[in-house]
Amino acid sequence: MASDTQEKEELVSPSRWILAALALLLLVCSLDLFFDIDVPGINDDAWGDGPEVPPRIDTLPGPTPALFALRAELERERAFVVQEQVVLARERIGEFQSAFAVVRGDVFLGLGALGRDLHHETLRDRGELIFYDGVKDVERSRARGEVTLFLSHQWLGFEDPDPCGVHYAAMCSAVKAVSAKSLAPPRDLRVWVDIVSIPQRNRSSQRLAIASLATFASSTDYFVVVAPPARHSGTGKLCDRATFRSRAWCRAEVMSCWARRGAASMFVFSNNGLEPFKTSGKEFLESLDVFDGDLTCCALGHPDRQPCDREEMLQPMLGLFAEIYKHRRVGPCRLSRAASTGLRCVPCDPDDGETKDAPDDEEPPAVLAEQRTPWTPRATPPSDSYSVIEPLLEKLYPRTFEWVAEDSDGRVVEEIPLFGDLIDAAKYYVDLGDEPPPARPPDFAPGSNARRRTPNPHAKHGRRWSSRQSSTRTTRSGSLDTTTTHGSAHGTSRTSPFPSVRTFMRSASTVSARPPRPHGTPSQ
Repeated sequence: MASDTQEKEELVSPSRWILAALALLLLVCSLDLFFDIDVPGINDDAWGDGPEVPPRIDTLPGPTPALFALRAELERERAFVVQEQVVLARERIGEFQSAFAVVRGDVFLGLGALGRDLHHETLRDRGELIFYDGVKDVERSRARGEVTLFLSHQWLGFEDPDPCGVHYAAMCSAVKAVSAKSLAPPRDLRVWVDIVSIPQRNRSSQRLAIASLATFASSTDYFVVVAPPARHSGTGKLCDRATFRSRAWCRAEVMSCWARRGAASMFVFSNNGLEPFKTSGKEFLESLDVFDGDLTCCALGHPDRQPCDREEMLQPMLGLFAEIYKHRRVGPCRLSRAASTGLRCVPCDPDDGETKDAPDDEEPPAVLAEQRTPWTPRATPPSDSYSVIEPLLEKLYPRTFEWVAEDSDGRVVEEIPLFGDLIDAAKYYVDLGDEPPPARPPDFAPGSNARRRTPNPHAKHGRRWSSRQSSTRTTRSGSLDTTTTHGSAHGTSRTSPFPSVRTFMRSASTVSARPPRPHGTPSQ
């Protein structure tokens, strides 16, 4: 009898171990899903609610009938998300997402300073701001003889744009120079400058205004760079034209105005007055590289794990690219921009089939005084701006970028999606024109959603790191393996060849499980 009981226990014992192992595996998977799942969608704060992004289909395991149906459904959902990102970007580049707030030239000259105590809300409460709700409102104001002026500059402090008043003095001189050049008195000038025209207290309103920067900059009659030599109050470094060109936001403003209005309306203010903005050479190409520019959020380490400003700029820059691509040179004939920008266009000559630009009328103001008062530069977009940026697409519109933050664990570095395949998607949908998209469009990877990043729940919080210890985590989105380094003095990394459950579930922000292809290469 005892022998029979012992034999039964020996038979049951392996089963218990198997059940215990399965239970443990199920517990680990459940914890992984519970703590790590992160399926982002369209940016809820700045761009409205949108559908969640399904994972990329080529990261899922092998074929089964049920999986084929799941893959097809995920493909349709991802295609909808990418299409919505492109459509929203194209719609919003053509219209203000926030009111275009300006101040009269004579009021601006009487402000005395710019800073934390004299900003958008201060002038709004005084009733000294003028608001234009749409692009057509700006055009109507131009017909009334009003001249709009966009002042672009680099902040000289982290919280205060101009602590010592250096930029304000130069801006006042620039306003007077534009008044003399345009034959418009200061009271007819409408001045836009960031601290005055962008809300400072309400973050949501501020983000909407920032999303309209490209449209603001390209809707004005004069775009003037103000960059006199001065010291940054926070870093003590010299700020001048070179550092202006290095700033991402300044580059975005330059790129927008150049692509939509051309160089005729762009100037740099110096001791010699208004000088034409140079649109050739290495320095100009550097000014177009928006996403490689310097940002204050990166210098501060993205406090509270906020998204990078690069992600905030994605939508307006994507919309601008789609516009540039749509109006690129096609064969011998140039597509006219007259319909979208109000420019005059000389009809094609039936003999040569070439569309020519309207003749430039950049005569001195005195010559045009009787014909057009006030005098403003005519908007003449580059004949083919796409040919300038086409060789640089991979650099100008990066698929991913490194997001760096300082948290309780130390320094965190993550490579996350930026544009993904959105440049290829923009080309695809622009080329479709008014045709409806096919039932199964190419499987493009979506871009960033600019959401706040959540801390890694598996990290040990509250640990104090010494200066000799490394606390860098590096995660590459879109690959099945994750390399993590925590607290290693020699940078030792640990790479797992096995995809985790989290990899499959949070690959919504995946750029690609395949090696990235150059922009313009057809999707397989």
